[in-house]
Amino acid sequence: RDSISRQACVLLMLANRHCAVSETWVAALPEELLLRVLQPLWSSFSLRDGISHVTDPAYMCRQKEINFRMREILIDWLVDVQRKFRMTERVLYLGVTFLDRYLESTQVVRTRLQLVGMVAVDIAHEYEQNDERQWVHVKDWVSICDKAYSAYEFEELKTQMEVFLSGSNLPLAPKTTIDFLERYWKLVLDS
Repeated sequence: RDSISRQACVLLMLANRHCAVSETWVAALPEELLLRVLQPLWSSFSLRDGISHVTDPAYMCRQKEINFRMREILIDWLVDVQRKFRMTERVLYLGVTFLDRYLESTQVVRTRLQLVGMVAVDIAHEYEQNDERQWVHVKDWVSICDKAYSAYEFEELKTQMEVFLSGSNLPLAPKTTIDFLERYWKLVLDS
């Protein structure tokens, strides 16, 4: 059981970009452990499952005004927002996938990082939630960030991100960390 917990922790850290992972720590892990944990998981997925693009783990190094710590703080805040608006975990994970995809290819100034995060989660929420009556309204997003951004700024960036996401190679329902973990636990339980 201890081995399974360690494997799950390693997998979560490697697959999940929601936390700051020390590359030194990961590099220090025995290769045998990494292969034993990741090989069955990766082989259980295929391109048809939506793994056609993996975000470059070093993309934040190319950002000029933001860094991993700022992203970590943003995602902690987005978790609180997800809970406040009673969104599913899948929405949060999908929103972070959209956020990472956007940040990978677009320079973002520090003062707009929160806005980018909110818009990414909003797009994910609308994608996952079929009932428009349960969507979070722009006024609620503006309010949750203490009116740091206007409704106009929110809508403008949302349009830009939707155009960006529709033009990227991102599948409509990309696999997220939660999909990896669900598949991993099934593999662990089946073995």
